Amino acid sequence: MNRTLDMTKGSPLKLLLLFGFPILLGNLFQQFYTFFDSIIVGSFVGDNALAAINATMAISNLFISVFSGLALGAQVMISQAFGAKNITKIKNILNVSTALSIVLGLVVVLATYLLAPLFVEITHCDPAFSSEATLYLRVTSFGLFFLVFYNLETSILRGIGDSIRPLFFLIVSSVVNIILDLVFIIVFKMGIEGAGLATVISQMLSAYLVYKVISSEKFICPLRFKEIRIILKELQGIFKIGIPTSIQNSLIQLSNILIQSSINGFGIYATAGAGVSNRIGGFINTTIFSIAMAITSFIAQNYGAQKNSRVNSGRRVAMKLILVIVISSSSLIYFIAPTIVNLFSNNAEVIYYGSLSLRVNSFGFIFLGITHVYSGVLRGLGKTEIPMYITMISWCLFRVLWVFIAIGLDHDIFLLFIARPISWLLSTIAIIIYYHRNINHLLRKNVSY
Repeated sequence: MNRTLDMTKGSPLKLLLLFGFPILLGNLFQQFYTFFDSIIVGSFVGDNALAAINATMAISNLFISVFSGLALGAQVMISQAFGAKNITKIKNILNVSTALSIVLGLVVVLATYLLAPLFVEITHCDPAFSSEATLYLRVTSFGLFFLVFYNLETSILRGIGDSIRPLFFLIVSSVVNIILDLVFIIVFKMGIEGAGLATVISQMLSAYLVYKVISSEKFICPLRFKEIRIILKELQGIFKIGIPTSIQNSLIQLSNILIQSSINGFGIYATAGAGVSNRIGGFINTTIFSIAMAITSFIAQNYGAQKNSRVNSGRRVAMKLILVIVISSSSLIYFIAPTIVNLFSNNAEVIYYGSLSLRVNSFGFIFLGITHVYSGVLRGLGKTEIPMYITMISWCLFRVLWVFIAIGLDHDIFLLFIARPISWLLSTIAIIIYYHRNINHLLRKNVSY
């Protein structure tokens, strides 16, 4: 069965939904996994273990952000090549991406395992759970190799318009993860180590599933290990598009680590509450990210096919989707925030901090969505450096300055929570101005293969 999706013709709305909805469902399954994982850990292991996992999220996300950016670079190149119907180029990018995933995966595993105590110390974890945080980070570090491979290889599938099979992989791995959580934590009493082991096994499974697909004879250009090699031109292309996104994502995570470190200074309940807020907010982030990924592939395919008239029509459709989804979900979260947080912990202070963080962020999600749509369009055009510059200033530099100045003036956690919404507003203003001033010039450039 042909699972590719040609987005150079047909209704933009229909195509974005066909491609984006499976991505959204897959990412939501991941969020539901983290949701239930936190409930299981918080209920059967305790608040210390929950806080330990939450405290390590920013560290793990820092590494994930690096190879996610490179995966996006591969996806954009594949989409542009697919739009231009250049199968040879698709095969070359597949081989280079696989070689890159193996090397990068090994580096990330070693760095995370060996430097885990330092990473935990940097985040100023409460001594009450710092040892648990270190243990969890080290256990889950082994799964990062498979996560790197999975991200880079599924970017190939998404580049040719196949978002169905990545959805299947995520559903299977998420269900397996939850089952293993219950077995390791409740049956075998393995505590936080069991939660980490369940994550590693599920990541290994997802990597195996995607390998089976891309190495199948039915695939558009089957992967063969003897053909895996570095092709300098394709590697440079992936780096040119992917590295700015990796830098952008990494700096954002570093700023988040700074904020998390400051939040940790307010105690274990603030750490746990903010962590719960991040997991709930992750559902909205996932929706936004899924639409952004869809618009990136849509734009890249049409840009590769030199159908520039479809760029702005696709952007307008994506923007309408974002506004409807984000406004409705943010409103719901604002009003039921305490009820949601109570699912993770019945501690009054955890509920207070978690609800406050959720309600503050709910006012800014709309700006986050707008920024990601415009960024997705620019990335589809291969202009990843522009979103990088904008987010470096508004999401990174601003947050760092805000934390140091605000906390210096008043030791109030509310000032930490509003750093993100304000930074999202600043990036929205900047990227809208850039896009509408430069889009006509950008579309006059042709893609050649």
